[in-house]
Amino acid sequence: MTTAVVKEYVTSRWDEWSSTYDDQYAHGLKTEEEKRAWLDILERELGAPSKKILDIGTGTGFLAIMAARLGHYCLGVDLSEEMLRKAREKSENYNGYIAFEIGDAERLELPDNKFDAVVNRHLLWTLPNPEAALKEWLRVLKSGGKLVIINAAWSTFGLGNKLRGFLGKL
Repeated sequence: MTTAVVKEYVTSRWDEWSSTYDDQYAHGLKTEEEKRAWLDILERELGAPSKKILDIGTGTGFLAIMAARLGHYCLGVDLSEEMLRKAREKSENYNGYIAFEIGDAERLELPDNKFDAVVNRHLLWTLPNPEAALKEWLRVLKSGGKLVIINAAWSTFGLGNKLRGFLGKL
């Protein structure tokens, strides 16, 4: 299977899931406490406001919106137009702070040394060529910038994990 076929398949799946993505366990915000925890983490990792942030694999804009709430300027990039449509809807209150565009995490059409931070969440494991993606992310990152990768262990095996997923949905 070629990389192009894999990316086409992945894009079609994200397009399908866009309408319910934020409702899934560990994707959208469920409580004010969860929102505050994410803001605290990003504030610690990104530092003072007014930085240029690239959110790769932005999906429905979760990290870009959180960073904009902290006063950063964000560009969210994703392969899925439907995910970006949801992100645009959710981010209407942050006009001027957020822009979204179609883009490939492994082949960014962006200039070198442009961003103070490159962030992503739940993305790295989906990429056919993660090494190429990491090189791209470092290329667009300014010298001294920060790369923030947030992934998770997505395992549905075992009663404990199934129970956590069930309780998370509640």
